[in-house]
This record gives sequence, structure tokens and C-alpha cells, in this order.
Amino acid sequence: MALVTPLLKKATLDANEVKDYRPVSNLCFVSKIVEKVVAVRFSKHLSDNDLYEQMQSAYRPNHSTETALLRVRNDLLCILDERKGAILVLLDLTAAFDTIDHTIMLTRLRDRFGITATCLAWFKSYLVNRSQRIKMHGRLSAERPVVFGVPQGSVLGPLMFICYTAPLGDVARRHGINVHLYADDTQLYLTFSPHSDEDTIQAVTCIQDCVAELQDWMNINKLKFNATKTEIIVMCAPHIKTKLSMPDIELGRIVVPVSTVAKNIGVYFDDALSMQKQVQHICRISYFHLHCIGKIRNLLDRKTTEIMIHSYVTSRLDNGNCLLYGISDHLLTKLQRVQNAAARLITKTRKHEHITAVLIGLHWLPIKQRIEYKLLLLTFQSLHGLAPAYVTDLLTRYQPTRALRSVDAHLLEVPRCRLRTQGEKAFSSTAPRLWWNNLPLAMRATDCLSSSRKQLKTFLFKRAFSL
Repeated sequence: MALVTPLLKKATLDANEVKDYRPVSNLCFVSKIVEKVVAVRFSKHLSDNDLYEQMQSAYRPNHSTETALLRVRNDLLCILDERKGAILVLLDLTAAFDTIDHTIMLTRLRDRFGITATCLAWFKSYLVNRSQRIKMHGRLSAERPVVFGVPQGSVLGPLMFICYTAPLGDVARRHGINVHLYADDTQLYLTFSPHSDEDTIQAVTCIQDCVAELQDWMNINKLKFNATKTEIIVMCAPHIKTKLSMPDIELGRIVVPVSTVAKNIGVYFDDALSMQKQVQHICRISYFHLHCIGKIRNLLDRKTTEIMIHSYVTSRLDNGNCLLYGISDHLLTKLQRVQNAAARLITKTRKHEHITAVLIGLHWLPIKQRIEYKLLLLTFQSLHGLAPAYVTDLLTRYQPTRALRSVDAHLLEVPRCRLRTQGEKAFSSTAPRLWWNNLPLAMRATDCLSSSRKQLKTFLFKRAFSL
């Protein structure tokens, strides 16, 4: 039996709206231990037999929202580099965890993931005979049976969910559409030629047909898209977009307007991939927290202040910052001002005093070098099997056509780009072209992740401050 505690999804939502709550299940300690054992073995089974949906990034080791968005942004930048356009559709599921059909779940485990005999019987016993009670405002509801869904807050539930929704990727690929999944968030993107009205209409039709088939699949599998959260962005060169004739895009009998900016798994994407809205959002939230911490700074010692700054400000500057490579100097300066303000608050440095010595004293990398550090770290992880396959596939080791000294230099192939403003921002171009091939050989040759972290930071720190 689960004790369900409803929690607001966001503090800004209406507390009187039931749909704005997330039903988190508190389960007994012993059951979670058993779940953990099964989850470890099930994950190993999926990995060893290559049964994971490759483009699903949730609830998997070395996969994150950052790696998922890195791959999507890389693909979109490469499309723009080829002077083509892209349609990005962001779909969301309604109460996805709560509507899973147990019979369908068991069938999928058997037919797609090879779970049979005693193992399948265990999963059946895990799903059936469940019950729950709701606890809210100190009061308990009556006990009720749970005949659908997997518990939110369980160890095994999320892993079962991504197995349940794995066929979504197959449906999208049948229509020739790129797809990336993160839990119940689905990203679809399709290339088209913005110079041809016929090709544009054909792309829109393809998207509509794909979403229609996805909805049919959802209906059969007791799932549903959240139409209010569906967003569409059309990307192409600015001078072409003014002349682009884009027809209405109808998804599920609802005409979805084309947006210029949309929030994609916590990060704002705009139709030019300039990341301007994302930088503005980071700065606004960071300054709010700096203002709040500043009010009580005199009551805090330096160590406590530094912990709070890292928790509320620095973490925001670093979250997803590999997506910010190639942003304009103006946006980079905005982020650097946030970091400077945080450094001044910790050290009680006055506004007009030079900040360089303060950053050196704190041993903080400037914003530009923090972005480079994240990119280099992801490159190292990709080359040593510590990153998702969809990121590793973007890099190719350099293999000379004849015996050269560079064969042992641990270099990467540098892809050709047509447009410096787009193609060179992509991870597939950034990693080998600008940074990885410029590192000292000793750093490229190391196999130790912890050693690589230290060496990378020291290398970038000395270069940033000319030490």
C-alpha cells in the first residue's frame, strides 16, 4: 500500500487545481530495497542486450536532459548549416505514469524485452493487488485499489515507464522523423527545404500524419497527449523566414500556432537557436537569489555564503551551459556579470573594484571557460564510453590514410561547415575543431576521468587568466 502525498508541480500553480499536483507515492522501506535489486538487474539486462530505446534519455546512467538537448541542438544546427529548415514539435503526456495498463505492460515486457517465466511472474505480482491512500492537510482518505499506473516515487516505476513508451520512437521513425524522448516529453523534428512551398507543405503533412499515428498508439495504450502543452517552432535562416509560407499545423484536431520561443525540458529554445531567452531567464533568476542572499549577507559567514551561492546561482550558470557555446558576446557578458556579482557577494568586494583577482582567489573559471570545460568533459566521456551513444556517434576519431605520427595523437575528425554562424556551434564541430585538437597530448591521452577533470580545469584556468 502506498501513502500518496500530492505535491504542487510548481510553486506558482493554483493550489485549488487537482491537475497541478503530482501524486508522489511513499512506499515502505523493504519494498524499495527489493525494487532496487530488480531495477539494477533489469537495467543490466536492457544494456547487455541493447534493448533500450537509444533516443530515450530519462532514468539511464550517463544520460541527462543536457545530453538529450545537446544532441537535438546539434542536429538542428547541422540542418541550418545545410541552408535548410526544421520543424520542431514538443509533445507532453497527460498523467502518463498513472494510466499505464498492467496487461499491456506485461505483454510489452515479454514480447519486446524478453522477460519471461519467473521474472515475468514477479513483475505481475509487483503490479497487481496494489492500493493507496491519500494524505493531505493531515487527513487520510479511505484505502482504494490501484488497477492502472506505476507508483511515482518508486524505484522501478520510472524504468517500467520508459519501457512502456519505447514504441513511440518506432512510430516516429516510420515517418522519417527524428525523435528524442525524455520520460514523458517527446521531441520530434523534421528537415524541409524552405525555398520550396511544395516541400514545406509535404513536411507539415508528414508531421501531422506522424502525430495522428502517435495519438492512435496512445489511445490503444491508454495514454494521452497534453494538447495545452504542445508547442511548435519553425527554424530557418532569418532572411528566408520572412518569405516562408507556412500552412497551419493541425495536431489532433487542434491548430497549434507556431511559437518563436518554447521551453524544451527546462531550457528555452528560440527559432534562431540564439539562446537569448535562456540567458535572460538564467540572469533573472540568479539576480533574484543574489538579491535575497545579499539581504542576509551580514548574518552569514563566508563558507555559508559560498554554499548558498553555489546552490542557487552557480548551479544555474552551469546547468546546460554546453548549449550556450557560440552565443553572442553580449549574452556572454550578461552571464559573466552574474558570476562577478556572486563573487563580490562572497568576498564582500565593492562594485567598482577589479574582479579578476577575486575570481582567481576563488579559483573560478570565467563563464566562457566554464562552457569550454563542459564541452571538453563531454568529449572525454564520449571517447571513453561514459556518454550516451547518440553523443558518441557525433565524434569520429582521426585515422590518417598512411602511417603518420598523428596516428597516436588521439585526434578527432573535423567536419566541414558551410556557415560559421551555425555549423561551428554544433557539438560535432565544436569538440574537434576548436578545443579538443588544441589540447596538450598528455591531456588527450589520459584515461582517468578524475585526473582529466583536474587537468582540464587547470589548463583552462591558466589560459583564462594568462598565468
